[in-house]
Amino acid sequence: MSTWVIGPTEAIRRAAQRRDLPAIFGKTNRHDVPTPLLIIQALIVTVMTLPFLFLKDVSTAFLVLTALSGTVYLVMYIMMFAAAIRLRYSKPLIERHFEVPGGMLGIWLVSGIGILISIVALILSFIPPAADQVDVGNPYLYVGLEVGIFCIVVLIGLFIPMHPERLPDNEQA
Repeated sequence: MSTWVIGPTEAIRRAAQRRDLPAIFGKTNRHDVPTPLLIIQALIVTVMTLPFLFLKDVSTAFLVLTALSGTVYLVMYIMMFAAAIRLRYSKPLIERHFEVPGGMLGIWLVSGIGILISIVALILSFIPPAADQVDVGNPYLYVGLEVGIFCIVVLIGLFIPMHPERLPDNEQA
């Protein structure tokens, strides 16, 4: 259990020490515990448990949280496929351990299909299940919570790296 709590926190702390994230994320107390991060983590977990307060039952809230984790991963896959296309243009001569065959057409075809399937899955994940499968109660509340928390998570992921002290990608702290 302690690994689940401190593992991601420690990774974020180290990223802050490399100046990939704002300095507040790298602060520790006298026992070298990343206290600000643990407090932020506690707040995030508290917000993530809001569906348990507003939805019909625990299984519906669990469904929302499970669907949210899937949607966040789908965004990551969309970004990975887009990065594969971009890297094929920006760094065409770099040696890779794996390369999609077919040149530019191959990378566009594979990544394009991956992006398209991920977008379709992302859209479908916001549709509440049929009432005979899982009774989510108010479907608007279900979708609203799912979309709202999803947007917050994605926005956090977009804005954290935009801090002014960040080193350029080719420098290390």
